[in-house]
Amino acid sequence: MLNVLNIKGALISADAMNTQKKIVNTIVEKKADYVLCVKLNHKKLRHEIAGYFHKIKRETPEFIEEFEEVDSGHGRIEVRKYRQLRVNEWISEASNWSNIQTVIEVERERHFKR
Repeated sequence: MLNVLNIKGALISADAMNTQKKIVNTIVEKKADYVLCVKLNHKKLRHEIAGYFHKIKRETPEFIEEFEEVDSGHGRIEVRKYRQLRVNEWISEASNWSNIQTVIEVERERHFKR
């Protein structure tokens, strides 16, 4: 689908199933940006990202950009915490992902109203 769309300047987001290097290369070639979900579909990358966040939280937490949002509906309250870090050579797998700039960690909590 990406091959037939004009995505120049767009931000493309996809689920873990579509987190593929070939898809990323197509997005970058068409001059767009991407946000992708990394789960256990890319185990080494996921573990490196988790380790990187752990290291930075411990050593230089001021490098982490943070944002929190609270949402309610359907009988529950959801809290989402987003943390962002610039990619550096500590994540060796990053070199395999064209134009990767940052990584984001998302923490979610659900509280049910009763």
